[in-house]
Amino acid sequence: MKKLYYIYLEFIVFFSSLLFFGVILFFGINTDIQAHAGFVQQITNGSLLPPANFIYYLTIYIVALLNTDTFSLYISSTIVLSLSVTAKFTVTRLFAIKHYRNILKDNTASDAIIIIASVLLLVVFSLPTNNFYLGQIPPNVWHNSTTIFLMPFALLLFWLSYNQLVQPTTNRTFIIIILCVLNVLIKPSFFFVFSLSYPLMLAGRFGFTRYLWLNLLPVIIGSITTVVVYYLIYKLSFGNIHSVEAGIAIKPLSVWSYYSSNIALSLVFSLVFPIAYIGFYWKDLRKNVLLQYAVIMYLIAISLFALLSETGPREFHGNFFWQSVICSYILFLVITVLFAEKVKTLGMKDWKNIIILVAFMSHVIAGFLYLVKLLYIGSYI
Repeated sequence: MKKLYYIYLEFIVFFSSLLFFGVILFFGINTDIQAHAGFVQQITNGSLLPPANFIYYLTIYIVALLNTDTFSLYISSTIVLSLSVTAKFTVTRLFAIKHYRNILKDNTASDAIIIIASVLLLVVFSLPTNNFYLGQIPPNVWHNSTTIFLMPFALLLFWLSYNQLVQPTTNRTFIIIILCVLNVLIKPSFFFVFSLSYPLMLAGRFGFTRYLWLNLLPVIIGSITTVVVYYLIYKLSFGNIHSVEAGIAIKPLSVWSYYSSNIALSLVFSLVFPIAYIGFYWKDLRKNVLLQYAVIMYLIAISLFALLSETGPREFHGNFFWQSVICSYILFLVITVLFAEKVKTLGMKDWKNIIILVAFMSHVIAGFLYLVKLLYIGSYI
């Protein structure tokens, strides 16, 4: 009965997402979804070289039954993105339940609380400053189709690599390799962070032992794939709609400051919930591997966004921003799970937990307000 209950929930998430993306496309709300469907049309008519990170575009083309008319591609995009959101919800729920029960050794974890938290995590958003979205680091986006499509694969890579840090196995290494390659071929953003944070965590956990070298294989294979993707995109212009050679440059804060007049404030307002939790339970950073991993990933993600920029006409497209969104979601997910542990052991009578809950709900309210704004104004900006 419980499995059937979860299936019902996943259907609700799927059809809610289907309605949401359908409204976006039916009413012509400005998003990347339409542009990415247009890429498929350009690729199939020969006016655009296929992008090196091709999996999303190939997927919507196949789901459209190889039709390239706009209607078919829009229907296909809606289905694929709704399935991606549903997969994100499922991975979030499973991760929360598994971790909660493993840590507390409690097989009676409240399904209701976990499900509510998993649903709310789908809408948490940064608090607005001078902008609601631009310049902030939200844990969710609803307009960039490749990031939405990537999210469940990135979450699985995070989850399995964390398990490998705790209890390494050879079989899991091969699954992590597959996930690394998939991540790069969908959108390399999250792999950039993984390739830096995972070796750091491995070295911290195992030192320079055989466990470190064996588990670096996914990073090596993923990095080779990334180099190939980089060469195809930036040197051979695969998927480059501007037909102008572009590259990557170190330009500290140039893109971020273009979108935010106060970067420090934008960062704080994007992290009210994590700041509240870590502020009260800062000792967890010293002893909790899961929290350490999520925080290191987040710091690397925003550092890449702060330091790197594309050159050429795509300089302010913010393509080194997307890993920040994914790692922000991971940070929110991890802290939500850890917060559930605190509530289980300390209860909500503890004033610190009340403040943390209020902080979390402020992000939820901001998410709902942003979605209303997106649908009312007709633009994600």
